[in-house]
Amino acid sequence: RIGARRGVVGLPADAAVRECYEETGVQVEVVSELAMERFDYPHDCVELYFFRCRPRPQTVAHAPFRWVACRDLKTLSFPPANDSVIEYLVELDRHAN
Repeated sequence: RIGARRGVVGLPADAAVRECYEETGVQVEVVSELAMERFDYPHDCVELYFFRCRPRPQTVAHAPFRWVACRDLKTLSFPPANDSVIEYLVELDRHAN
Protein backbone atom coordinates (compact mmCIF):
# COMPACT_ATOMS: atom_id res chain seq x y z
CA ARG A 1 0.00 0.00 0.00
CA ILE A 2 1.67 3.13 -1.25
CA GLY A 3 1.51 6.05 1.13
CA ALA A 4 -0.30 4.00 3.80
CA ARG A 5 1.71 5.58 6.60
CA ARG A 6 0.32 8.98 5.69
CA GLY A 7 -3.22 7.76 5.10
CA VAL A 8 -3.01 8.11 1.30
CA VAL A 9 -3.28 4.88 -0.66
CA GLY A 10 -2.76 4.57 -4.40
CA LEU A 11 -0.73 3.13 -7.24
CA PRO A 12 3.07 3.54 -7.14
CA ALA A 13 3.07 5.82 -10.20
CA ASP A 14 0.45 8.09 -8.61
CA ALA A 15 2.49 8.23 -5.42
CA ALA A 16 5.63 9.15 -7.38
CA VAL A 17 3.86 12.09 -9.04
CA ARG A 18 2.38 13.24 -5.74
CA GLU A 19 5.62 12.87 -3.76
CA CYS A 20 7.69 14.65 -6.40
CA TYR A 21 5.36 17.63 -6.21
CA GLU A 22 5.06 17.60 -2.42
CA GLU A 23 8.82 17.29 -1.86
CA THR A 24 10.16 19.53 -4.64
CA GLY A 25 7.31 21.56 -6.11
CA VAL A 26 8.05 19.96 -9.51
CA GLN A 27 5.05 18.60 -11.40
CA VAL A 28 5.88 15.51 -13.45
CA GLU A 29 4.18 12.91 -15.57
CA VAL A 30 5.26 9.28 -15.50
CA VAL A 31 6.66 7.98 -18.78
CA SER A 32 7.48 4.41 -17.69
CA GLU A 33 8.45 2.28 -14.72
CA LEU A 34 12.22 2.09 -14.32
CA ALA A 35 12.77 -0.36 -11.47
CA MET A 36 11.52 -1.69 -8.17
CA GLU A 37 14.10 -2.27 -5.44
CA ARG A 38 13.76 -3.90 -2.05
CA PHE A 39 16.22 -2.54 0.46
CA ASP A 40 16.91 -3.51 4.06
CA TYR A 41 17.70 -0.64 6.37
CA PRO A 42 18.60 -1.46 9.98
CA HIS A 43 15.17 -0.21 11.10
CA ASP A 44 12.94 -1.42 8.24
CA CYS A 45 12.68 -3.11 4.85
CA VAL A 46 11.31 -0.90 2.09
CA GLU A 47 10.14 -1.35 -1.48
CA LEU A 48 11.06 1.59 -3.68
CA TYR A 49 9.52 2.15 -7.08
CA PHE A 50 11.50 4.23 -9.57
CA PHE A 51 9.89 5.83 -12.60
CA ARG A 52 11.13 7.64 -15.66
CA CYS A 53 9.30 10.96 -15.55
CA ARG A 54 9.29 14.19 -17.46
CA PRO A 55 8.50 17.62 -16.05
CA ARG A 56 5.17 19.12 -16.99
CA PRO A 57 5.37 22.29 -19.14
CA GLN A 58 6.53 25.42 -17.34
CA THR A 59 7.73 23.40 -14.33
CA VAL A 60 10.73 24.89 -12.56
CA ALA A 61 12.75 23.25 -9.81
CA HIS A 62 13.11 25.54 -6.81
CA ALA A 63 16.10 25.68 -4.44
CA PRO A 64 17.52 23.60 -2.98
CA PHE A 65 16.47 21.33 -5.87
CA ARG A 66 18.05 21.58 -9.30
CA TRP A 67 18.35 19.63 -12.54
CA VAL A 68 21.63 17.79 -13.04
CA ALA A 69 23.07 15.70 -15.84
CA CYS A 70 22.94 11.93 -15.30
CA ARG A 71 26.74 11.80 -15.37
CA ASP A 72 26.81 14.09 -12.32
CA LEU A 73 24.50 11.96 -10.18
CA LYS A 74 27.41 10.02 -8.66
CA THR A 75 28.86 13.26 -7.26
CA LEU A 76 25.73 13.80 -5.13
CA SER A 77 24.56 12.14 -1.93
CA PHE A 78 21.63 9.71 -2.12
CA PRO A 79 20.29 7.08 0.27
CA PRO A 80 21.94 3.66 -0.22
CA ALA A 81 18.68 2.21 -1.58
CA ASN A 82 19.10 4.41 -4.68
CA ASP A 83 22.58 3.11 -5.63
CA SER A 84 21.56 0.61 -8.31
CA VAL A 85 19.21 3.05 -10.06
CA ILE A 86 21.82 5.83 -9.98
CA GLU A 87 24.35 3.42 -11.50
CA TYR A 88 21.83 2.45 -14.19
CA LEU A 89 21.09 6.09 -15.10
CA VAL A 90 24.79 6.98 -15.31
CA GLU A 91 25.47 3.96 -17.57
CA LEU A 92 22.44 4.70 -19.74
CA ASP A 93 23.64 8.28 -20.22
CA ARG A 94 27.19 7.13 -20.94
CA HIS A 95 26.01 4.85 -23.74
CA ALA A 96 23.70 7.52 -25.18
CA ASN A 97 26.56 9.97 -25.70
